[in-house]
Amino acid sequence: MQKLQALKKYKYPLIAISGIFFIYALGLLHSNNLINGFASLERKLAILILPTLLFTENDYLKKASFLDNVFKAFLLGLLTIIIINLGFAVEHFVNTGSTDFFYYIKLTHWNHPSYHGMMVAMGMILLLDNYLNGNKYKTYSILLLPFLLIYIFLNASKAAILVVELATISLIIINLSKNKKFLQASILLSTILLLSWVSYNNLGKTKQRVDNATETLKSGNIKINNNSTESRYFLIESGLTVVKQYPIFGVGTGDAMDELIKVYKQKGYEHLFAKELNPHNQYLQLAVECGISGLLMFLFLMLRLFILSFKDQNYLLTAFLIIFGGSILFESMFERASGVLFYSLFAPLILLKGKQSNKSESANSL
Repeated sequence: MQKLQALKKYKYPLIAISGIFFIYALGLLHSNNLINGFASLERKLAILILPTLLFTENDYLKKASFLDNVFKAFLLGLLTIIIINLGFAVEHFVNTGSTDFFYYIKLTHWNHPSYHGMMVAMGMILLLDNYLNGNKYKTYSILLLPFLLIYIFLNASKAAILVVELATISLIIINLSKNKKFLQASILLSTILLLSWVSYNNLGKTKQRVDNATETLKSGNIKINNNSTESRYFLIESGLTVVKQYPIFGVGTGDAMDELIKVYKQKGYEHLFAKELNPHNQYLQLAVECGISGLLMFLFLMLRLFILSFKDQNYLLTAFLIIFGGSILFESMFERASGVLFYSLFAPLILLKGKQSNKSESANSL
């Protein structure tokens, strides 16, 4: 009975977070490759299970102390991985004199830089939120923020750099303008932008990746090769070709790769079909599999979460949605376990944290 009451209480947030699972489930109805379709749905099962468990479990899991401990555990794990990565880089430099292991994919041993960068961006907004709104560990938060910002430039994921800048700037402006702390906001913003500019201009390989991408797009001379930016252009072009062929309902859940490979072969993109690459854009991936109708439903659910974040004044949720919504522009993150778990765990946890913060503020005002 208690679980049903909790489910009723959190039904709208649960639908907003887990709705994408049902969109993909509907895509099975017109799938030709049900083996791949069910495998895809199984991979996304956490999007349904984790939010449901967190919203319907006993009150202990919803306590502010428990939620804070979960975020602390994440930060501790993240910092441990970062230190290990930098340790390997230092060891490689001592042995070879090369700085290659301080950058991009050689720095992030166990995860793709885009996914790792998203985790680091999440760590940054948790620290920033604690500094702006927390009562403890403010000094640690403000000291760790520059460290993580520099590290995210070493990580050199263009997507991660973009979303962390947008999320941190948004979180600072919203929080401090609400409290009329314009001077503090100006100092924080100036510090982050200055450190970002210094990092960008002095961490050579990061600047080189961004500059190469900019020059490629400006020149219009795009050729099919192993270059990340140029490959993504042809992946998006191929994905749009499939969407034009199946615009309303898509090809069906699990059929995306089969149809994309056909297009790759027709266009002579040997590099793409040899590696069986997906569109590297979750919005496009969804449009390919579930059509424009599925994409619009997902955008509606994301918009509902954005509205809810402002309604509850849960600006940490706003920043999270900026990070995730921006990151999936550059990766099909629901196609990998790390992307699925990131979304299905942090979305409900941050939402619950916002509810607890509102309860505390209401109790203190009485």
